[in-house]
Amino acid sequence: MDARGRVSARLRARRPEIEETILGRLVDGRDRAAGEGGALGLASAVSAGVSHGLAGVERGEERAGPIPEPLLAQVHRSARRGVDLADTLTGYFTGYTLFCDFILRTADEDATRHGQWLHDVLRVEAILFERVLSAVAEEHTRERRRRPRPLAARQLECVKRLLAGKSIDPDELAYEVEGWHVGAVTRGSGSATVLRELARQADRHMLLVRPDEEICWAWLGGRRRVAVADLAQSVLAAAAVDAAIALGEPGRGIDGWRLTHQQANTVLRVVPHGVSGVVRYADAGLLASISRDQVLVTSLHQAYLAPLAEARDGGAHLRDALRAYLRAGCNVSSAAAALGMSRQTVSSRLRAAEQMIGRTLESCAPEIDIALRLEDLGHELPARRQPQPPRRPPD
Repeated sequence: MDARGRVSARLRARRPEIEETILGRLVDGRDRAAGEGGALGLASAVSAGVSHGLAGVERGEERAGPIPEPLLAQVHRSARRGVDLADTLTGYFTGYTLFCDFILRTADEDATRHGQWLHDVLRVEAILFERVLSAVAEEHTRERRRRPRPLAARQLECVKRLLAGKSIDPDELAYEVEGWHVGAVTRGSGSATVLRELARQADRHMLLVRPDEEICWAWLGGRRRVAVADLAQSVLAAAAVDAAIALGEPGRGIDGWRLTHQQANTVLRVVPHGVSGVVRYADAGLLASISRDQVLVTSLHQAYLAPLAEARDGGAHLRDALRAYLRAGCNVSSAAAALGMSRQTVSSRLRAAEQMIGRTLESCAPEIDIALRLEDLGHELPARRQPQPPRRPPD
């Protein structure tokens, strides 16, 4: 192996050190283009730049390949954040200077005289760097001339990409996904104001996007886990809210960020259209999932609610008694108090319901409760069949 090959092999072996040195200088020095949110993007750009430089050492100018995409992507990020071209170029000069310094130091460690090969290597690196600078200046100018999209539009696009499992530029999202999150999906007016106040009270950072005019998607994020029950109580304690607000359960990291949103999105369906209120996944997640199974919904209806329709009022009083009884933890006295009627009347209606259903309430209370809750969601009873008058015999 000649001197050039030995130096190239040593540079490859020292690659982690080279990247760490360049990245550390860029973050700690005057080039602050990355920021905390763009650290991954800057690291990717540094790694790509080192790869491009090593290709120049090993293969020469013509076979070093095109300018790596991560280098240009970093230019776009800097331009969108308002970093001027001079500061952007300073960062690239810093990386180039440090990389060439590693070449010289590694060459000095070789016992063989440098000769013409070192001069050729540095000439190739200078040519490659000149190409990079030209492309950086062009891309930076082009990016700054573009008409910037509103932040809300950029955030919505990022949210949709993240929910689909795709990568994004963290700076575009302007929200830290590493931490704890509670997802909220709302329907109706006034919810954005309530969520902002909720985030302020709970000391949470909020990401809010609108996929359409009626719906809001929101995340309340922070480094610590927050109790969803407390958030729900804060919403209920707020001024009159003309919106339905569904809350997911706390989730951590990007997977938790996705799951808490999916939970909130799923459970919103338990709040009928036109009804305001707050609901959390822990309380209504099972019901929301059942409501998507039409066979199960129909079966529960036919088994436990349809028989009640034979009562004189179509079963309305029987269903009210059942609701009160189940909401009261199957306590007849508490149900009677809630309905404002005697215990005997409620007991009589419950017995009548058992006879029509053909089962004791003790044996099927959970099923009846779900069937009634599904009916409250809009799964209505079929029209009560009216008795037909006797047919007149033919003359």
